[in-house]
Amino acid sequence: MIARRRQEVREALARLGARPRWLDFLDAQYAPSPAVEQIAAAVENALVEAGLDAVFMPLGLFHSDHALVHAAAMLLFGRRPKRCWFAYEDAMYRRIEQLLPERLEQLAGEGVVATLAGESRGTQLGKKRRAIACYRSQLRALRTPGRPGYADALRPERYWRLDLPAEGPMPVAGAATRRPA
Repeated sequence: MIARRRQEVREALARLGARPRWLDFLDAQYAPSPAVEQIAAAVENALVEAGLDAVFMPLGLFHSDHALVHAAAMLLFGRRPKRCWFAYEDAMYRRIEQLLPERLEQLAGEGVVATLAGESRGTQLGKKRRAIACYRSQLRALRTPGRPGYADALRPERYWRLDLPAEGPMPVAGAATRRPA
């Protein structure tokens, strides 16, 4: 099953002109979840190796793996706020009442300024549809009657730019570090 999912990821990313960077973690359905700090360290190493300045993370609205990645990315955000940080709404889970506004409120309460930066549209949506079609093992569950999964996965996703306030360093929940001087 894991090999099949990885092949689906390769196919989807190829359609987007991207390539995967595998980390040494598995979805919670396959193995126990690692600690947030472990994920943060691995993601930070991957960002440095790739030379990336912009980071997109899930808002981590519901699914345990998404929430764990969000928490790890927020640790890095607190350590390296000079990168361009974006958080996107998690398809399917964004439809669960109050999860999205609660997460945005939580970020504000942690001193994070989340500014709506855009949404996927136009040719991006066509590419997204072609990439989603590669996830054959997941599409069966998304098409379950009474669930909005498949239709919602094809809708545009919004994303927010994350910043610390201009007036100075602010702590980020779960992060023991502050903005560099």
